Amino acid sequence: MLVLDNGDAIRGIAEVATQLDFIVNGYVGTTATQLADGQMASTEGDLYLSGANATVVTSITIVNTDSAARTFTLYLKPSAGTSRAISPVSLDLGVGYSFYTDGQRMVVTDLSGGSVSTSIALSDASPNTIEPDDSASAGTGTAASRADHEHAIAGAAPSAILEVQAQAEGSSTSFARADHDHAIVHDITDNSLVTVDGTPNDDEFTRWTASGIEGLTVAEAITALLAVALPENVTVILDALLSGDEKWSGVSEIGTMGYAATVGDLVYLAVADTKWELAKADVAATSKGKIGLVTATTAENSTCQVLLYGKMRSAAFPAFTVGAPVHISAATAGDMAVAAPTGTTNFVVRIIGYGNTAEDLFFCPDNTYIELA
Repeated sequence: MLVLDNGDAIRGIAEVATQLDFIVNGYVGTTATQLADGQMASTEGDLYLSGANATVVTSITIVNTDSAARTFTLYLKPSAGTSRAISPVSLDLGVGYSFYTDGQRMVVTDLSGGSVSTSIALSDASPNTIEPDDSASAGTGTAASRADHEHAIAGAAPSAILEVQAQAEGSSTSFARADHDHAIVHDITDNSLVTVDGTPNDDEFTRWTASGIEGLTVAEAITALLAVALPENVTVILDALLSGDEKWSGVSEIGTMGYAATVGDLVYLAVADTKWELAKADVAATSKGKIGLVTATTAENSTCQVLLYGKMRSAAFPAFTVGAPVHISAATAGDMAVAAPTGTTNFVVRIIGYGNTAEDLFFCPDNTYIELA
C-alpha cells in the first residue's frame, strides 16, 4: 500500500490521451472507498491528490482501451518533493491489457484474464506432443514456456460412416479437429443411409431409385401405379357401409352443373351444352343417356364430382328395398323411384341401381331402357 500525507499525489502520464482508464482505491481514515477514476492525459498530471487527512492507497488499476499498445508511467509526488516513478518508466501495455499495483507488487493481465509475467527466464526447450489419453501431472520440467510455445496435438484421419450404428464411446486415443469430417456412405442395402434425388416438394410421394429416393407428384404417382394391370386376386374395394347422409364411394368425374344442384340429385348429361341437368323419365331425352349422381351442393355453371358408378346415401332418397331395383322418377325431375313408371306414353323405364340397405343405393345405371308406347 501507499501512504499519502496531506498534499501528496499519485500522478501519471500516457503515450496517448484518453485511452488509458484508471481507478485508484484506498482508505480515508478507516473508510474503504474509490479515491479516483478517469482517463490518463498525455502530459503528467494528478490521478489523485490527497486531502487534509492522511490517505492509504491500496490499489491502482490501469486499463488500455485503445486499439494499439500504449505506454504509461505512474509517479508518487510528495507535497514538498520530486515525483518518483512507482511503475516501470514507459511501461508498454497491450491492447485490452490491464496493470495493477498495490504499492508493493505489480501484475499485468491479458485479454483472457491471465497474468503476464516478465520476471522468469525462458528456455528454448522443444514442446512435446499431446496425446488425448495423457494423464494430468505436475510435470518434471524446470523451464518456463514462452507465450508462443506450441504443442503438437496428435490426430488421426477421419473414418467413413458406412451404416446406421449405435452411439459408442470409442477407443481411439487421437484428437479430432474442429473441422474433422466423416464421409457418410449411402447405399441401397439393409441399415444403410440413403440420399434424396432431386428436390421434392410438399405433399409429394417417394419412390426408390437406384441410388436413393425421389419425389413424385400426385399425377406421376398415379401414372406409375396405373401403368400396370391389377395383380390377380386384387380388386377395387368400395366402402362397405356408408357412415351417414351425403356420403358416397365409387367412380366419378368432374362435371359442370346446368342448374343449382344439391347432393343426391339424379342428373343426365345434356347434349346441347354438355352440362348436367335434372333427369326425369317422362321423356327419353332426359333419361336414356349418360346419368350420374350429384355429390355436393353446387351453384349453376360451377363444377363438382358426379358419381358414375358406386354407392351413395342421401336424405333425398326414398326408402329402398334391399336387392330391389331403383328407377328414374317420371313424376319429379332429379328424383328416383322404387316402382317403375307405368301407363303413360313415352315414359322411360330404366334401372339405375339397387338398394343395398333401406338408405344406401348401389348406383350402376343400366345401359338399356324401355320406352312405354
